[in-house]
Amino acid sequence: MIPEQYSIVLEMENAKSIDWDEIGVGLKALAREIVVVSSTGLARPKVIVSHGGQESDAGALRTSFAAEAPELQQVADLVFAACPGGRYYDLKNHAIPLAEGNIVVFMDSDTVPQTTWLSSLLSPFQDPETICVNGHTYLMHDDFFSRTFALIWFFPMARGDERFASKRAINANNIAFRRGWIADHPFPKHNGFKVSCTLLMHQLWRERRKIVNVDARAYHARRGA
Repeated sequence: MIPEQYSIVLEMENAKSIDWDEIGVGLKALAREIVVVSSTGLARPKVIVSHGGQESDAGALRTSFAAEAPELQQVADLVFAACPGGRYYDLKNHAIPLAEGNIVVFMDSDTVPQTTWLSSLLSPFQDPETICVNGHTYLMHDDFFSRTFALIWFFPMARGDERFASKRAINANNIAFRRGWIADHPFPKHNGFKVSCTLLMHQLWRERRKIVNVDARAYHARRGA
């Protein structure tokens, strides 16, 4: 059986400079995905919005969430966790102690979950041996600039992933862990770009933990991010 309770960590590094119209698309998609898995009997999840601002920013953030995706607060319990000045992985680690349930799902404010994203990430946890489930994040490219950017960015295209799926690197914006394991092994501190993901993946390998790669798709929405 899929765990009865899970939490979702939503990273929001700089809430003051984001495009709320763009972010709203992802929030609405997240709400849709929660509705689907809740219909199977899973408990209402906790969504932890980990941001780099101050505690006093919580009210404004809650207002923006309500304006852009009112359905999200209807299907999940929203918690706004301030980590002043925190960088990307700091925000993820900051939220882990606030998570509830057996599973912690990580996504970013500028990714948009596609249909079956959440159920695909959660289903492998029916196996009690599963520790880490890794999704597939790709770069949306629908204009000249984004298509050019897609040629050099580290996220793959939406298609053509099948051959290398078993070797796919973990992405902190589309991944789920057993809460106990990630609480004991938070994202390692490192100033290098995406190095923390690599170090955590090596930790999984050292412990001979299988990384389950699934077709849980989300696209990276922010241009030039």
